[in-house]
Amino acid sequence: MKFLNKKAITMVETLASIVILSFVFTVVLTLIISARVSTTRINERVIAVNVGKSIRDSIERHYTYNDIISEITTSDYMITIDNCTDLINGCDLFSYDVNDQVYDDEVTITFLQATTESQNYGIIDFVVTIVYYQSDEINIEGLIYE
Repeated sequence: MKFLNKKAITMVETLASIVILSFVFTVVLTLIISARVSTTRINERVIAVNVGKSIRDSIERHYTYNDIISEITTSDYMITIDNCTDLINGCDLFSYDVNDQVYDDEVTITFLQATTESQNYGIIDFVVTIVYYQSDEINIEGLIYE
């Protein structure tokens, strides 16, 4: 039997190249998806920080020590969209709209319980918590002075 010196691609070589290309495409696709998720998470964090700062600044401008101190003498005073009507200015703090997303259910404002020291200096600590990108949280702290 005489062998011809023909060069051709065998079935094994073809399968090996398909496996290698599949692996490369899978890795590249995974990197692209991961980068997209990371970018989305970072963008939502920036928006959440800006909304939190706006809420904090609004609280510091519109509320006084005397408006809040009676509510926090025995425990923390937590405000959400469900009980925001208890506030003096109502639910205005929960109406931030950014990129057609309203931040209301994601926002919690907690006025921390007064300590002897904070009462002596006339200071109320509070924290604005915003949930963004599924379940990540950002906390923005603020102070109200007497």
